[in-house]
Amino acid sequence: MDLVERIIAVVAHHPGVRSIRPAGSRATGEAREDSDWGFLVEADDFASVAAALPQLLAPLGPLAQQWDRLSNEQCWMLILPGPIKVDLIFPDEPHEREPPWVPSANNLEAIDAHFWDWMLWLRGKEARGKRELVATELAKLFDHLLQPLGIERVPSSIEDAVTRYRRARDAVAEGLGQPFSRRLEAEVVPALVAYERGSAFKVEIKREDSQRYESIARQVRSDEIDRFVRESIRTLRERYTEPGRPFSLFMGCDKDDEQLVEVCLPTKEGSKTLPAGEIAFTIAQGAQCAYPEILGAYDAVSHYAATRGFSFGGPPREVYLNDLGTADPPEILIAFPLERLEKSEEADP
Repeated sequence: MDLVERIIAVVAHHPGVRSIRPAGSRATGEAREDSDWGFLVEADDFASVAAALPQLLAPLGPLAQQWDRLSNEQCWMLILPGPIKVDLIFPDEPHEREPPWVPSANNLEAIDAHFWDWMLWLRGKEARGKRELVATELAKLFDHLLQPLGIERVPSSIEDAVTRYRRARDAVAEGLGQPFSRRLEAEVVPALVAYERGSAFKVEIKREDSQRYESIARQVRSDEIDRFVRESIRTLRERYTEPGRPFSLFMGCDKDDEQLVEVCLPTKEGSKTLPAGEIAFTIAQGAQCAYPEILGAYDAVSHYAATRGFSFGGPPREVYLNDLGTADPPEILIAFPLERLEKSEEADP
């Protein structure tokens, strides 16, 4: 069965459902690949159907699901792996719009799900050229979700919203001492970046002089890297004078998703030396700087080097072109040191 058939089958299984059918562009045949999947659901016993929805939809493996707080009728929103946005709209069941979120330890994951659902929906609208609608929705997003997290102005774009939201959400989560899963974020962000930026990063090669530096190194988990880098840069800057742009060396992951990260600060007082040589590099900006979309920059540099006769002469590094965690937008240079794979003329007969 295709997705439409699967959704109809699991929902229609409930005896309180009178009918379910596709809605919007999926019903008219005008849908794009990134369009959301809307369904109109008529129910004889809405309360019973509403209570059963999580169990009914479990076979689809939803990453997130909740009621839409801002629709005029009851609407159950899902994000399925892909990511795929699905709305089950109950047109006969009116809904009063709810007030802005008030972040707490109990609702942070629900806020996170609402944000990413909103971004997926806006991605489809932007792809259709509906810029005025996107601007209106970003203002609504600010009032309902972003401002309660401490963000001070309406985002200028989807990418800007993602950058500001993640920074504010992480700060609130840290303040609340509330860990939360990033699985949904990891699923949605690459889809947003693929649309906004495409898969192409401009990769170049240049030669860099050697530089002396000092560093702090530690074995850290993936979700600890950002904080470790920021704290280490701050510590190094307090210790050494005339610092250059900080950078980090990444030594690769082990089976526990941990890796040795060395945070470095160029300084004339440094006891270590980064050797001179050629590097292949690209620059990530804004939302591209956060995990997991920054992996696209690493892939681009790696592919560029490999297809041009280079091997890697050491671990990759990130050079922080502006203040990490506070710059708007952030900029990170991703670089791989290179070694040329030259053919040996002496081996020829």
